[in-house]
Amino acid sequence: MTAATAALTPSILVQLLEEAVSAVDHDVSVARERIAKVRDLLLGRASPRIDKGGLAPWQCKRVEELVEQRLEEPLRNDDLAGAVRLSAGYFCSAFRQSFGMSPHAFLLTRRIARAKALMRSGSGNLAEIALDCGFSDQAHFSRIFRQFSGTSPSAWRRAHAPVVEVAS
Repeated sequence: MTAATAALTPSILVQLLEEAVSAVDHDVSVARERIAKVRDLLLGRASPRIDKGGLAPWQCKRVEELVEQRLEEPLRNDDLAGAVRLSAGYFCSAFRQSFGMSPHAFLLTRRIARAKALMRSGSGNLAEIALDCGFSDQAHFSRIFRQFSGTSPSAWRRAHAPVVEVAS
């Protein structure tokens, strides 16, 4: 283990890996960049510095909470920026630095995650799920879902349906 590797704090590696995980579904280049940074840090080829800037931890938490609370509603960048006391322009830049994606991509990622949870639980038809997750209609939901998941919502639901065993 090199001196640089020994000096690494797990939080730096965890933050980079979390950014990679959140980016993998919508921005593979950001995910690759974060994974390469972790590799380089572990091999001692990079400094254990995370770029300064971005949102403060309390701002990240507040934005995440607001998105979860208002997922089914229209949510503008101005709303999110106001919640953390920033201008919309600065907020978008700082958000991208902190989360590795735009606020809109983050919102869509959370909506798709909620839709997947609802589909796994078997609650409601796809039109109801689309509205519950903030999509304007089922067609909009299906188009965005396919972009993020590579398959249609109905195909995804069939593939992830709970297995029901029949007693013999």
